[in-house]
This record gives sequence, structure tokens and C-alpha cells, in this order.
Amino acid sequence: MDDPSSTPTEGDRVFELVDSTRRYLLTREEDGYAVWDTEGGVDEPVETFPLTDEGEQNARDLFQTLRSEDRRERIVPSVLFWVAILGGIAWVSARVVLGFGYLTTVRPFRGSGEWLVWAQGAETITFAVFIGASVLYVVLWISRRAPS
Repeated sequence: MDDPSSTPTEGDRVFELVDSTRRYLLTREEDGYAVWDTEGGVDEPVETFPLTDEGEQNARDLFQTLRSEDRRERIVPSVLFWVAILGGIAWVSARVVLGFGYLTTVRPFRGSGEWLVWAQGAETITFAVFIGASVLYVVLWISRRAPS
């Protein structure tokens, strides 16, 4: 005897999960393939495709594209954040070295040599990296919070 609680009720979708990520689902349903965005509400799929080989391939292509975009949206800001942090630390360190280097040019600390030129170059480069990554991070942060 069939258990009535396991029978889908009116309006329930019956599907097979084909592939999934943290955010997206690719399903095979009675009438075709569907790609779902779990963050965008699950009432309607992002797109549906016919239950054919071509439909399956198109659904997989869209799923892969959305997965790549989602990964990029998560990774790029994180990388920029850490580049800004490390660039800032390197910049501050180079400024400290340059400060000590300046002290060695004052008597009796003469003989500051080639390392002072390298420290000044490092300070210039790391400051540019720090500012560039910081600006890009802020731009991405603002663009994500702007209403669509």
C-alpha cells in the first residue's frame, strides 16, 4: 500500500538534482531541465530548457557560466582585500626602513649604501599596490551594494 505522505501534493515539483553548487542547482524535471538560483528566490528557475540532448547541454552551459561568475564574485574582492592588506604592511615596513635610512645619513651614521635606494623603490611600489588594490576593493564593494 502506498504511503499518502510520500505522494507529491498538487503544486509540488518533482525533479532530479543533476548538479549543484553553493548557490545554483541544475535539475531535471518532468518537462525539461532547469537552473535555479537559491539566493534569488526558489519560486521560479533562472531559465528552463527542453528535455532534449541540446536542452541538457544548454542547461549545463548556463549552469557552468553562472558557477564561474559566482566564484569570481566571491574570489576577486577577497584577493583585492588581502593584496591591500599585504601592500599596506609592506608600505609601512618600507617607510620604517626609509626612516632608519635617513637617520644613517646623519652623522655619525654615514655609509648608508645601496640598500637605501632599494628601500625607497620598494616603498614606492608597495604604496602603489596598496592604493590600487584598496581603490579597486572599494569600487567593487560599492558596486555590490548599489541597487540593481
